[in-house]
Amino acid sequence: MQLTYILCSLIAGAWCSSSVPVENIALVQRQAAVTSASDPDPKLELADEKEQGLAAESGQDAEAESRYWRRRRRSRRRRRDRRRRTRRRRGCIGSPPTFVNGCTAHPLSWYQPTCESQGATYVSWEYCSTIFSGRYKCQLPCTTASPTGYPTKSPTKTPTRTPTRTPTASPTAEPTDYPTQEPTEPVHGEWTITRQHQDWGTTKVDTVCGKETDTFSIGLLSSQFCEKKGGQKAQVVVNQELEERTWGWFCSDQGTTVIVGTPTFVAEAPEGPCAAQHNAVDDGT
Repeated sequence: MQLTYILCSLIAGAWCSSSVPVENIALVQRQAAVTSASDPDPKLELADEKEQGLAAESGQDAEAESRYWRRRRRSRRRRRDRRRRTRRRRGCIGSPPTFVNGCTAHPLSWYQPTCESQGATYVSWEYCSTIFSGRYKCQLPCTTASPTGYPTKSPTKTPTRTPTRTPTASPTAEPTDYPTQEPTEPVHGEWTITRQHQDWGTTKVDTVCGKETDTFSIGLLSSQFCEKKGGQKAQVVVNQELEERTWGWFCSDQGTTVIVGTPTFVAEAPEGPCAAQHNAVDDGT
């Protein structure tokens, strides 16, 4: 396009040199230069448009590729998190361990120990070095990460530092040196006990030593007299610890004796005679 304008300007200059003044020739040349400079080149504009289009398309392609890889990474993270959540819900850490039994002959159900008897689950069986032997393949239970799926970091949201707000230094404000200031000693004295034969009405009164807290009843104890008579036992008065407190009165085959009324107790002075009295056969106390 520029070459056309240049040729035209030369031709115009040659034609004008013969018939047109020099001022007109200069004017024509200036107009040709201005026209050539102001008119755009269609080829250059087309090339620029193509370059701009390619740049835009390349930018769009890069953005699309970036979006694609972002979506792919996001989907991978979702799948990974889903697998982790599923594994956490199932309570397993990694793949459950498996083991195989020792090789035995067929049938395996005769010679192989079962997986259940070993605390596992049956998976399959396989041949050993030859087809004449085989073994069970078992799977152990999975190992859980913790007793719960989402264990708490602490038993409570705000655990207390001490069991109480102001713990006491001792069980009581003024603890005593002893359980009681003056521990009481057992009170000794004499018991008066009246026994009676239910069939014959005969009575017998016994005065025995004992403690104020004693209780009495009729018991059967060995007696040489009764054993000689018929191999029986004697009826005696015993306390709450089944200790003999009176002599035997009637054998066990001579009817029944009972305690009449309520025995009476008379306390004695400290270190009185009853405090030092023991039966002929005692327990050493």
